[in-house]
Amino acid sequence: MRKKNLKGLLAACLSFSMVVTSFSVGGIGTKTAEAAEDDKTVFTEVLTPDQITLREKLPEKASNITEGESREVTIQGTGTKMTVKDNGTVRKELSSKWLAENEMGAGVNLGNTMEAVIPVDQKKDATPTDGETMWKQPVTTQEYFDALHSYGINTVRIPVAWSNADIDDGTYTLREEFLGRIEEIVNYALNEGMYVIVNDHWDNQWWGQFGACKKDADGNKVADEETRAAAWTRYESYWTQISERFKDYSDHLIFEGANEELGTRLNDAICLNGPAKGYAKPDNSGKDIVTLGGNLKTDELYEMTNKINQKFVDIVRSTGGNNTYRHLLIPGYDTDISKTVDDRYKMPTDIAENGKDKLFISVHYYTPWDFCGDGGTGTYTVGDQKATYEYFNQMKEKFSDNGYGIIIGECAVCNPAGVDASVTQWYNDTFTAAQQISAVPCLWETSQYFDRVECKQIYKDIADFYNTINQADGDATMTKISGGVPSNGDDSDVHFGDYVDKTLWKTKGLHAYITYQTPTWDYRNAYKPLRSLGKDEGSYQYIQAGGNEVTKENTKVTDVQITKDGEYTISLDGVDLSAANNYRMLGIATDIDYKTYKESGIKITNATMKVDGKEVTDAPFDLTVKEDNKYYTFMAVNAYAKDGEFFPLNELNDAEKLPVASKSIEFTFTVTGLDKVLQDIADGSYIDPETGKALNDDTPEISYGKYIDKSLWEKKGAHAYLMYQTASWDYRDAFKPQKKLAKDAHAFEYIRAAGNEAADTTKVQDVYFDKDGDYTVSIDGIDLSAANAFNMLGVATDIAWKTYPGVTVTAKSIKLDGKEVLKDSVLPPKTEENKNDYYTFMAIDKWADEGSHPLDDASANEELELPSQSVSIEFTVSGLDQLLKDVANGTYIDPQTGKQIDPNAKPAESPAAPTQVPSASPSNVPSAVPSASAPAAKTTTPAAVTSAPSIVGPKVNATFTSGNYKYKVTKAATTVAKGTVKVVGLTKKGAKAKKLNVPATIKKQTAGYKVTAIGAKAFKGSKATAITLNKNIKTIPSAAFANCKKLKTLTVKAKLKKVAKKSFKGCKKKIKVKGASAKVRKANVKLLKKSGYKKFK
Repeated sequence: MRKKNLKGLLAACLSFSMVVTSFSVGGIGTKTAEAAEDDKTVFTEVLTPDQITLREKLPEKASNITEGESREVTIQGTGTKMTVKDNGTVRKELSSKWLAENEMGAGVNLGNTMEAVIPVDQKKDATPTDGETMWKQPVTTQEYFDALHSYGINTVRIPVAWSNADIDDGTYTLREEFLGRIEEIVNYALNEGMYVIVNDHWDNQWWGQFGACKKDADGNKVADEETRAAAWTRYESYWTQISERFKDYSDHLIFEGANEELGTRLNDAICLNGPAKGYAKPDNSGKDIVTLGGNLKTDELYEMTNKINQKFVDIVRSTGGNNTYRHLLIPGYDTDISKTVDDRYKMPTDIAENGKDKLFISVHYYTPWDFCGDGGTGTYTVGDQKATYEYFNQMKEKFSDNGYGIIIGECAVCNPAGVDASVTQWYNDTFTAAQQISAVPCLWETSQYFDRVECKQIYKDIADFYNTINQADGDATMTKISGGVPSNGDDSDVHFGDYVDKTLWKTKGLHAYITYQTPTWDYRNAYKPLRSLGKDEGSYQYIQAGGNEVTKENTKVTDVQITKDGEYTISLDGVDLSAANNYRMLGIATDIDYKTYKESGIKITNATMKVDGKEVTDAPFDLTVKEDNKYYTFMAVNAYAKDGEFFPLNELNDAEKLPVASKSIEFTFTVTGLDKVLQDIADGSYIDPETGKALNDDTPEISYGKYIDKSLWEKKGAHAYLMYQTASWDYRDAFKPQKKLAKDAHAFEYIRAAGNEAADTTKVQDVYFDKDGDYTVSIDGIDLSAANAFNMLGVATDIAWKTYPGVTVTAKSIKLDGKEVLKDSVLPPKTEENKNDYYTFMAIDKWADEGSHPLDDASANEELELPSQSVSIEFTVSGLDQLLKDVANGTYIDPQTGKQIDPNAKPAESPAAPTQVPSASPSNVPSAVPSASAPAAKTTTPAAVTSAPSIVGPKVNATFTSGNYKYKVTKAATTVAKGTVKVVGLTKKGAKAKKLNVPATIKKQTAGYKVTAIGAKAFKGSKATAITLNKNIKTIPSAAFANCKKLKTLTVKAKLKKVAKKSFKGCKKKIKVKGASAKVRKANVKLLKKSGYKKFK
């Protein structure tokens, strides 16, 4: 990708995905869904490891690392002392294609990092890390590359903005400290035996100098030969310095001549004046800054691309050393597959000794765009899957069949949190298709997949995917799953250009505006509701021209509200698109839902178009509906047209005879067929695309977790669910109407467990009340075991207790992880005193009077083992008669709207006074940590057990095995109390396990035990990379973790009291300490270092 914040990112931009030309798949096989499925069938299933078919081929050992040999060096320019393992080996006999097939595996980009552009006026005083962190990424570390490699990732692409190192004194000299910082990062990867790709990436758009223009005396755009010549000088200078710096490194280092700039972007508009002369126009620059794009025709752009690629090869080879045989990555035209397989694109000629063997070709893949692009919220279908194989087959025929290796330099689902289909399915398909054409797929990664601070994946399904395809064991302990719906109906964070008439667009109804896209990526996207836009994505509210957002001062925008069939005029005045030779898209966009009103036959006819004040056709024309858009978009030009599709100005546009605006565009047109949609607006049934609701529907938006049964909650009437809050602030809050929730507050629709939102796979059983009687509410798939106690636990409802007094709930059974902890007990409700308007029946309420709820004491005394999997409450409810009558006759007040569920029903009479006053139990569910004045929980013991205690299970000092561990009994268990044990060793299974988690309790036959300690040498020689100690373990004895050479993560849930000397003797890795609060972790690290092993962090 080119730049961190290109609105809507290039626009496949008009919200259009790539269109596949029609040809059969010849050389690679698709593994699609069943043939009977329609191409529009959406993949929704998150793939599990056993469903992931791909396996990457990786080397057993890295050729660039010699066992036992490394050297300590001081990096020139930065002065950093670091270990360097790269041995400088070059294997002359190996081809790029062979490397792709056998060693490089799946790759990843270090995105938004070293290519982050430092503003030109700040470069002189900037340090390398100023740029590295400018786009909100952390400073890159060796630990991060260690983590990448732990998932089997064997290739990393490092995009670089080399102009950050050039202070623009005309010499094009790269400062040593910047070269040094890149060298450090390169060595982080090489030290892991990974392959490393270094390129020149967007680089503040200086590439536009290759097509630079100026205005002659008559105001005509002509070539600026001086600037064009300077571009060649800059390019040669940069790559000569880079090549010389790295000439002695092994063949694990690959150079890439550019990013996506070779092609149409050689015509990018650059500044003609000001501090950023020769670069992109800076954000917020003044009106006096003038920019101008190039004038190279398409054939000339291909020719220029081929020349630059040839120059790249010649420069690198001329520097000698290992660069004579270094593998080089040659950028495709726009890195676009369909343009790169064009006959006009030619691969450069390498030295005779190398032939084709040392050249890769680079393309990028983000298809379908609405699913893959920045802010994507779309779907992935069977048709999209087929398209992937068809696209990649083109690359096979032209490149891999002719001996070249292929690198998919960027590919990704850029918004894994927001799309509505299977992310893992897309990766499995795309990476499989890549493997079949000898291609290396490199994930475009900007911290949307990897937590670079914690050095692990964010999504469990993606971690499982990499571990599976690479047969690796990277950390997969996280619970979050990719995919989801990002929008909550809030567009408050969406950028809205002040040049757009916001009042017009906030007026309910129909709207139309000019939409366009140029090959130089100026654009105004087709319509998409603001609530569904991804980060930095644009719809009607954002316009880009001349490579930058337009301004209110320079641009007049005329959009229209459509109120009847008839004639309208829309225009843009003050947009310079002349850097392009033609359009990719041009037409009239609307916010009218196409599927809903398709049968209405809405048309735009009798259109005339003016560019810079001149009509472009001799006669009016009719526009064509783009049928694959969700909202009516009428196109004059569509460069992505399928065979048989007609768009009225395509022929002129293809011949580059359709004028491209340097100042203005105007459409005058007639719209017909609006009768149905206008009637729907009049009666209030029209669905407002910005809210997704009918105009007459005031029901609030609810952002349901995927684990919630939405259909149950949309059924009008009364509901109940399991609510809780733990001492570690996992929770499901008591009921509150959505419109009364504070920002970021939740009610029934959100569940938090283990510090994060519950996984999509969590099974939640809520209930709808249709009678007095027995019900069960439960949650299965949540881990609350990090806490010692519940603050609250009970049954929440959406029943207003003031309206329906006398409702009671008796718990028949409460179970934690299937174990019954309470039976046949009344659950007192919260009352008016605590400002809880809806019945919440509590088994535990820490904030209420001491001991006033049946499980208060047991929870306060930490006698309840909080569940690691499930909670359920089986209960009996009574007192619903009046409520059920009101629901039946339509007079029940919906708490979400405050209105009767049937607006035409006769208003309900006030119910009779209750015959029983609900039990008092003060306190509302807090939405934040309670104040210090909250009452302390009662500490009295639970009800006595009637049977006499006797010893059960093994006696003191007896040993037994369970799961991964060998235990010794330190206190015998009885019929009324648990015993205690300590871990004294590992079973064969435990010794081989990659992750070990010491449980807080175990069972041996009928006896229960708390695990309270670990013994000397308990984990000695373990192969685990991560070990977790439960909250009861506070001492680490001698040699407990001796020779745990792979241990990287130690989770300690308690504050340690003692750590013995030599308890970590023989460990090799840096060990990250987790668990407990930040303050306790810091104290634990300090104590752990006293063991004599210092590599804790």
